[in-house]
Amino acid sequence: MEKFIEFLKEGLSELVENGLNASLPLLNADASTTSIIIEIVATFVVQLLIFLVLFLVVRFKFWNLVTNFIESREKQVDEAIAKKDEAETKLEALEVEASKVIDDSKVRANQIIEEARKVTLNEVASIKQDAFEEIEQEKNKAKEQLAHERAKMEEQIKEEIVDVALEISKNIVGREIDQSKNQDIIDEALNKLGEKND
Repeated sequence: MEKFIEFLKEGLSELVENGLNASLPLLNADASTTSIIIEIVATFVVQLLIFLVLFLVVRFKFWNLVTNFIESREKQVDEAIAKKDEAETKLEALEVEASKVIDDSKVRANQIIEEARKVTLNEVASIKQDAFEEIEQEKNKAKEQLAHERAKMEEQIKEEIVDVALEISKNIVGREIDQSKNQDIIDEALNKLGEKND
């Protein structure tokens, strides 16, 4: 291609030089104006024919190379644009997917927090229930112990009352009273005393 361009440059420069060299002697000579014009027109026609021949040679010999080069360049540009569009489409898809992943992560995080809150509330409720049950057990134990202590104290008081009553009876009657023989009377008196206290 470069050789052809050099060839064209040399051919055109020679053509211009030859045309000028052919025209200048005519202008300097005492020839008639008509013959000068005819010479200039003839030179122009010859140069035009040479130009047309060169154009046709270029057109039919090198035009396909030039058009193929331009077409391949256009194809490369179109491919680059298509790749850019495809990359933009992929980028948009990735952005949508990333947004979806972020949204899903937020929803999952909220679910985890809600589940943890529920578990915590359940654990708190379970701890409260356990504490309540333990308190109730302690309360019941205390009631049982209190009832046991009360019964024990009542028994002691009854025994003391019986002892005091026997002592008083001894002093009133003036003789020894057998507790085992009079146990029926003592129990009946204690029961009446217990009913009055209740």
